[in-house]
Amino acid sequence: MKFLFVDQYGQLGGAQQCLLDLLAAVNERGWRAVMAAPAEGPLLERAKGAGAEVRPISLRGYSAGRKTARDAGCFALDQPALAWRLRRELGRDGADLVYVNGPRVLAASVLAARGRAPVLFHCHSRLSGIAVAVAGAALRASGARVIACSRHSGEPLTGYARPGAMEVIYNGVSAGRGGKERRKKGPLRIGMVGRISPEKGQLDFVDAVRDLGRAAARAEFVLCGDVLFGDRAAIRYEEQVQRRAVGVQFLGWREDVRAVLRSLDLLVAPSNAAEAGTRVIPEAFAEGTPVLAYRSGGIPEIIGEGGEGVMVDPDRRALAEAMRGFLDCPVAERARMRAAALRAWERRFRLERWREEVLEVAARAAGSLLS
Repeated sequence: MKFLFVDQYGQLGGAQQCLLDLLAAVNERGWRAVMAAPAEGPLLERAKGAGAEVRPISLRGYSAGRKTARDAGCFALDQPALAWRLRRELGRDGADLVYVNGPRVLAASVLAARGRAPVLFHCHSRLSGIAVAVAGAALRASGARVIACSRHSGEPLTGYARPGAMEVIYNGVSAGRGGKERRKKGPLRIGMVGRISPEKGQLDFVDAVRDLGRAAARAEFVLCGDVLFGDRAAIRYEEQVQRRAVGVQFLGWREDVRAVLRSLDLLVAPSNAAEAGTRVIPEAFAEGTPVLAYRSGGIPEIIGEGGEGVMVDPDRRALAEAMRGFLDCPVAERARMRAAALRAWERRFRLERWREEVLEVAARAAGSLLS
């Protein structure tokens, strides 16, 4: 079986990490994988290392969040050229499935695949505005199957996907060390990990640390991550976060994110309603790290009632009070939260479970059964 994977980014965000995890499983089954993605960034090289053939594509840079008239023009110019490039790839020796990993390449992928291969769209974000209409039209035209990483991310597309063609599959991540090698001494460590962008809430985090006042001296606060995807708005946002941060250490981009998560006593995830279902929360659970998050977007679908995390309404003062409560809670209670986080990963977010469910849908979409 041959899959043609298409991604809109060459850098490694959460959706691209998921794709790399899937490529390894495709290779293990002896299936053929071809990856088409922009050459800017490490994705193609990592995909090649996972056994995929790689095909560089060209896409213009878009604004993050609300799109501009310039973005609409870039999109209109990109689609015919990308569709031609992908159709030429399919014309070489075909494919059993075109697996689309981002909305910006969905329309071109549908055009390229028409009459040649079925399409599967993996929706890792909650689309809004014109993006919903464009993606919806592509889904209707192709009858493509959809995998949504949460109910929240899939909801805008429910009126466009054909009945029974959308499934929710929550992200899975590889095993961590379950809290092993956690620091034994020193102050508590509280931090954020992930792409720096307004929807991720880094500004609320640094403001909440400042709101703690003297209590902040009882912990170390860190912020790990960087701006991705050439996002100019995020660059300005990062500058604002830097200016307002007091007592927060900036770690920058780290390759070994899991080591950072393992070093934390509490991960903070104050994402806004645009958050579909952040991958970093299951990664924290796999390391035995509990989570404090806003009750927004797809996060309530990820954090259950097993004690693995705490959710508060989206308000920086509520965030500060919850951090204060964590600083005040007994050592035994924090140990119970760590154990609950690991149990949550074991029950719901194992990588093997995610791979099996995704590949089962992919095989059905390709009109074949898993061997």
